[in-house]
Amino acid sequence: MPRTSEKGKNNPYYLARMAASKSNDRLSSRAGASEVLGISEKRITWIENNLTNPYPEEVVIMASLYNAPTLENLYCSTVCPLKGLPVIENKTLSEIAISAYQSLRYAREMQEEIIDIVEDGKITSDEVVRVKRIIGLLDEMTKVKEELSIKLKVLNVDWRKENCYAEKAARR
Repeated sequence: MPRTSEKGKNNPYYLARMAASKSNDRLSSRAGASEVLGISEKRITWIENNLTNPYPEEVVIMASLYNAPTLENLYCSTVCPLKGLPVIENKTLSEIAISAYQSLRYAREMQEEIIDIVEDGKITSDEVVRVKRIIGLLDEMTKVKEELSIKLKVLNVDWRKENCYAEKAARR
């Protein structure tokens, strides 16, 4: 049984490694993970026990090897000094579809509202409230896009390839 300290047992890097160890036994120990990842066992211990943050390149390697793209999002939304991404929850494809539907139902209304706000070339104080609402809805759409992208990575669907199945089907 792998050892971890109490403070590291809920660490996302540890949990991702343990999940990945179900399909790759070498990942069940830090020593084995060290060999596969090319990261020292001591460093893995520090990361998994919340004693240090991983470097971005370590996150990329772990996310790929563990098939856990959520690690990249976690790093980019919490550790990275740029922190440009929203934190993504682990949702099912159905839950993501419902979120997308809820976000997109306001798209037409937003288009009209944006035009109404900017048509005179000024944004008045009462329009600032409307702009904040629009930005919030756009933020939600961005979050749904990230959730879907991550879920597709987990499902090994490369939607960015030109020759992906969905794109071929759409051309028919």
